[in-house]
Amino acid sequence: MDDKAAKQDKKPKASTKRKTTPKGKEALNKKDKSDSEFRQLFSSINLSMALHQMVYDSSGKAVDYTITDVNPVWEIHTGLSKKQVIGKSPAELFHVVQAPNLEVFAKVAATGKAITFETFFPDMRIYSQVFAFSTKPGTFTTIISDITEHKKLESRLQESEERYRALVDLTPDAILVHRDGNIYYANASAVRMFGADTFSELVKHNLLDLIAAEDRENARTSIKTVVEGKTTVMTERRAFRLNGQQWRLEATGSPVPWNNETCVQVIIRDVTERKKLEETLATSESNFRHLWQTMSMGVVYQDAEGKIISMNPAAERILGQNQRDYVGSSSQDHEHFTIKEDKSPFPGNAHPSMVALKTGQNINNVVMGVYNPRDKQYHWINVSAIPLLQPNETKPYQVYTIFDDITERKNSEE
Repeated sequence: MDDKAAKQDKKPKASTKRKTTPKGKEALNKKDKSDSEFRQLFSSINLSMALHQMVYDSSGKAVDYTITDVNPVWEIHTGLSKKQVIGKSPAELFHVVQAPNLEVFAKVAATGKAITFETFFPDMRIYSQVFAFSTKPGTFTTIISDITEHKKLESRLQESEERYRALVDLTPDAILVHRDGNIYYANASAVRMFGADTFSELVKHNLLDLIAAEDRENARTSIKTVVEGKTTVMTERRAFRLNGQQWRLEATGSPVPWNNETCVQVIIRDVTERKKLEETLATSESNFRHLWQTMSMGVVYQDAEGKIISMNPAAERILGQNQRDYVGSSSQDHEHFTIKEDKSPFPGNAHPSMVALKTGQNINNVVMGVYNPRDKQYHWINVSAIPLLQPNETKPYQVYTIFDDITERKNSEE
């Protein structure tokens, strides 16, 4: 062998191992770092997390998926260990015909597009929010958070809102929400109370325009007080229905947030009939008071024990003393001032009022003489006593006597 051939034999042979470029090393380092961070997150995250592998048939159609790894929280939530589930299909683990949400997860594994949805696991009776994503074709990862308590709260809130809505819809009181009279909400009673056929018809009108002119300025002041003072205001107003009919309302206004504004919620009650009754009663009481003060016949009211409660001016004149001298006393207290027609004493327990209280019957036209200390003589009176009974009661709770002065007639007869 010549020197040239020997030199050639001493040349190092070319290596078959591929050298890693600086960029390749950087990419590997990033991948290792990423994998490490993922594994750290996978182990420490306080949510159920599982890795899955899609299973395809010969035509490439997704027919199942298996679990390739689970984190500790997943084990706690399901009660299954990692050893029990690795390589198993959820269909097998949870005793269902098909792995849950197969089509959804197949799409995530094929497209790499993440998705979030809610689902219910019947076996564990929990509601969950599932976040699924894929970092490699044919695989996907799920992160599951338990939202059972949240769903229960939502359900209770919905039930509460339904009860409130039913109450608002069924209450006979009108409920309105408005801002400066512009109506945002009205229940069925409000639509009906203002004489509208529909809500749309009612909201065409400003609430203040439906208040009588003489009450309108006070209504504006009340609205301002509610909104600015954040307080509740109760008022009575005269108002008009859409057909022009006047009516009376009683309103309670309170501040309420609505569309990022402080609005007024008004609960309105139709008090038209009540006001009419009150006015009729006031008129009746006025008429009675006038009659009580001016009638010529004496009237005395006594309670169930016979104690005098009140008497009118005519009774004071006939009996010769003021009401304050009699109130609280009874017929027995004044029996020495009364006589019969034969001039004999008239016992207190035989007075018409006491007999009426005892029997529950009207006692009419009893003549008796009553000593009048002002005139220093007896006045003859014709007395009738009428007991007052509560419904379904037999014992009177009061009695009133009416009497007129027949002294002149009696003296003429004598």
